[in-house]
Amino acid sequence: ARMGGLGAADPAPGNGTPTPVPPAPMPGSVPASPGLEEPPSGAGPDLRLAPDPERAPAPDQGEGEADAGVGLDAGAGKVEELFARLRAAAAGPEPTADSAGSPEAAAPAPAGEINRADDPDPAEPAPATVTNGSAPAGQHNGTGVADAPDHVADESARARRDELLEPVEADLVRSIKRVLQDEQNEVLDNLRRQRRPVAAAVLPDAAVQRERYGAVAGPLLQRAAHAGAEFAAGDEDFGLIADNGNDGLVAGLVADLVAPLRQRVERVVEEGVGSDDYDALAVADGVSAAYRQWKTEQVERVAQHAAVAACAMGGLAATPVGAHLRWVVDDDAPCPDCDDNALAGALPRGEAFPTGQTHPPAHVGCRCLLVTAPR
Repeated sequence: ARMGGLGAADPAPGNGTPTPVPPAPMPGSVPASPGLEEPPSGAGPDLRLAPDPERAPAPDQGEGEADAGVGLDAGAGKVEELFARLRAAAAGPEPTADSAGSPEAAAPAPAGEINRADDPDPAEPAPATVTNGSAPAGQHNGTGVADAPDHVADESARARRDELLEPVEADLVRSIKRVLQDEQNEVLDNLRRQRRPVAAAVLPDAAVQRERYGAVAGPLLQRAAHAGAEFAAGDEDFGLIADNGNDGLVAGLVADLVAPLRQRVERVVEEGVGSDDYDALAVADGVSAAYRQWKTEQVERVAQHAAVAACAMGGLAATPVGAHLRWVVDDDAPCPDCDDNALAGALPRGEAFPTGQTHPPAHVGCRCLLVTAPR
């Protein structure tokens, strides 16, 4: 007969010994995996607890998965809560709309304290401020003493002066070179005509020679003076400037060109004629070399010096009486001696600067200029 209840067994066919029947699985338990043996029925009572209905897994989730999910969710929540508290403590209280506009929020830091958020990098010193027309100690801005605003103005003044003067300089150099070329051809022709030439007979008369160069240089130096007047006076009438000052410039330019050139040609001719084996071709080559040197090395230097002087004189003549002028050093050709003139600051028109000049240039190659100082 079949017995009801747990642990009941059906007798095996063929003998009277009953065969154990495994108990029915309890609700919520995990069935044994295949191949694992159940403990013998006589090993002792079944100590497994009945499942708690309140902790039972969802119908579509196993018991192991439910327990793992609950544990992970709880741990993650505690970790997130911990990090949130740490962040809140580090950030401090959040500003509110009322506190943002309060006097305490906008109040400056106490004396002696530095607001690092608004202050520049303390490792980098603040740039030196240049004022009152003088550069900081140890600094030279190229114009001797000009501060930052003056430096910009001086650069503009130099550019404007060069715009007016450089075309005149180019014409002056070109015209003088043309006179030199014509004179060279004349001297070489005289050498060919004479078997034993004499220097005085080879070269043109000194007065005629000076007149030739003066006739070319005079009008162009006057143009340079008008360019300086236009630079100084702007749109005002600058055509009424007296031409008296240019006479000395023309004479100086002619003397700087003619006298050394005559000496050089005379020496070449005399040395060639004085030798026992006179070589006319060698003398002609020496004369050509002298004129070539003047055209390539001397003319531009002498002509530009005279043009800069004429421009400065014209600007000085066009400057109103009572105005003050500053000496501006030219960056392209540094003038160490002229730094003293720039350091003197603004002087009344016509007053001599420390080097003794009332206007540039202070020496050959100087391209300094005068600018009117604001009052």
